[in-house]
Order: sequence, then C-alpha cells, then structure tokens
Amino acid sequence: WMEVVVPVALLGLPCTAVPAGFGSNGLPMGLQLFGPIGADAALLRLAQGWHEVTNWPNTRPPTSMA
Repeated sequence: WMEVVVPVALLGLPCTAVPAGFGSNGLPMGLQLFGPIGADAALLRLAQGWHEVTNWPNTRPPTSMA
C-alpha cells in the first residue's frame, strides 16, 4: 500500500481514509480517497457521504464461532 500513499503525500494532494469493511480474516480494511489540489472540502464531503451510505458507525466486526 505504500506504493500508492507515498506519491500522493509527496505531491501534496488531499487524501483521507474511510473504513471499507472486513476481510475474510475478520480484520478491518480501509479505502484511501484522494483528489486534486484544492479539493479538500469535496473530498471530506465524499468521505462523509461514504459513512452515511455504509452506516459504518453502527457496523460491528463478525464474531468468531471458535
């Protein structure tokens, strides 16, 4: 994942990360969103919309049956 993060950071592009669910191993996964310079507010609106659509604050990881 560093191959993507470093160029974005070096270019000074606005970026944020949002939760993207859970992997098959039950660990949380994330999604990095980035946009053009000056699009900070639009990017934050997109992240907020993602949270609202996915209902992430009320999402819980799968429980283990072990």
